[in-house]
Amino acid sequence: MHQQQKKPEQKKPSLSCEQVVEVYHRVLPEAQSIRILTDKRRALIRTFWQKAGKVTQQLDGHKFTLSDWESYLSYIATNCRWMLENRPDQRTGRTWRRKALEYFLNVDVYAKTREGACDDL
Repeated sequence: MHQQQKKPEQKKPSLSCEQVVEVYHRVLPEAQSIRILTDKRRALIRTFWQKAGKVTQQLDGHKFTLSDWESYLSYIATNCRWMLENRPDQRTGRTWRRKALEYFLNVDVYAKTREGACDDL
């Protein structure tokens, strides 16, 4: 008998910045939209992926994946609504702006979100 075991999960897929942005727009449609995937944004995505991988490894025992990215953004959509709304700042009279992709690609925001520190009050 001829059995081949294919394990595509073990082959390291190349990170698709376009997929990262697609998930961002799909899961957080109310966040600031981006139309151009600049070199700076691509570098930010790659850097975030490496740093978030260390956090995810500590918490979950595996590397950061596109599925983890979607879970992170879904958690924000449900529990961190303040990130997705323009709100007046009573103290200064200015307006807090809803967050953009660059904000979510900050490993400190990721870690704090995973710890529940960014949840709505």
